[in-house]
Amino acid sequence: MRTEYFKLYQILIISTFYFVPNILFSQYEGLDSNRRQIKNAPKPKSDTLDAEDIKAIRYSDIEFKGFDFTIFGTGSTFQIEAAPFTGIHINERIYLAGGAFTGIYSQSNSSSSNIQLATVNYGAFVFTRLSVNSLFLHAEYRLQNSVTDLSPRTRTTFGNPIIGIGYNYEDDMGSYGIVGVALNADSYLTSPLGPIIYRFGFRF
Repeated sequence: MRTEYFKLYQILIISTFYFVPNILFSQYEGLDSNRRQIKNAPKPKSDTLDAEDIKAIRYSDIEFKGFDFTIFGTGSTFQIEAAPFTGIHINERIYLAGGAFTGIYSQSNSSSSNIQLATVNYGAFVFTRLSVNSLFLHAEYRLQNSVTDLSPRTRTTFGNPIIGIGYNYEDDMGSYGIVGVALNADSYLTSPLGPIIYRFGFRF
């Protein structure tokens, strides 16, 4: 009787050492296969830009540069101004740029034709534009050096905010016109229309 129990015990031990490792190994292979599948699975695409996408965007794709100018002439007043700029655009709707300007302004006495004022204006500026179809909103800040008083003649450097609205003759701001209002009265002496400004411009 003991001999039979001993034989059954041996069979049970041998079976345990034979089958259990095989079962565990097969389960490990299944888990390892799942790990490999997860590791090698393609990563889902994301809407956010990664480093490679950012590198692919060239500055020339978002560059925005151009030239604004003003010409005004009557019998007693003359003004010409040039303002090149460079910057960027976002989807041809939002424009951010900065540049420099210089211009000549002269004013004479209408009765005697004697020149009362002949001066050069100059400075730097930054602006933003928001395009809505053919119209766009224009907001600008100028750091301007101009004559601000005639008696005695005084030149001053001052900040000059400008707000306006423009008409875009082409979809990509290729050519346009702007009408606006200068908010600093120091600029009115060398502006032929006082607070009112107007410009034409085009894009390079």
